[in-house]
Amino acid sequence: MRRTTFVLWLSLLALPATAAAPVDAFTLKFSTLRNGDALGGTVMQFKPARAGVWQFSSTVNGTEGLAGLAGAGVNETSTLTAPGGQLTLFSNALETRLAWKSSVKTTALLKGGKAYQYSDGKTVRLADYAPQTLDRHSLTVALVSDLRAGLGPEFTYRALAKGRAETYRFRVTGEERLNTALGMLDTVRVERIRESSDGKRTRIWFAKSRGYLPVLIQELDRDGDDIEMRIAAIR
Repeated sequence: MRRTTFVLWLSLLALPATAAAPVDAFTLKFSTLRNGDALGGTVMQFKPARAGVWQFSSTVNGTEGLAGLAGAGVNETSTLTAPGGQLTLFSNALETRLAWKSSVKTTALLKGGKAYQYSDGKTVRLADYAPQTLDRHSLTVALVSDLRAGLGPEFTYRALAKGRAETYRFRVTGEERLNTALGMLDTVRVERIRESSDGKRTRIWFAKSRGYLPVLIQELDRDGDDIEMRIAAIR
């Protein structure tokens, strides 16, 4: 435990330039729809921040309908290290905006590496550090990494959500050929396994010929409020 934590902190100070990236850098652009109607666009980007440290960011901009009128948007950035080749969360910042107001939620590994601290401006929570801890946001990168490594068909991760550690499980549920803005793509469909779904479903299609990058993401809500992200460009 102490050795892993020490390595994690060293990675933020001075890792060698040859430290291997857990996933190649990428930028993905999606068209985002809500209940079938255009909502706006989403950009996901994974890139090196400095030696041994990577950033995964997602930017959602509401440009259509009420979302456009209200100036709705979400910016989220996860900073990750990879001690021993395993992705591990260092910090996360989530900013949401709607019309005249905005909110910021943060999670960060405290100095000493024994706990993460979550804050939303009102509530502060601590969660114990454990190797390979992620956040919900960076689970997408973890799935890309594990699919590229030939792992599966089930995946289990420890991830933080609002300062609380939870177990997230996913399963490969099939292969499908999708017609996308990039043409026909052979994909692997992955679904989140929930103990009590209450009608919620999360499904992600990863393109095999594009390094298992996600090209279609669906969040299906029990109340019929469904969000879909369709790939528009990869670079």
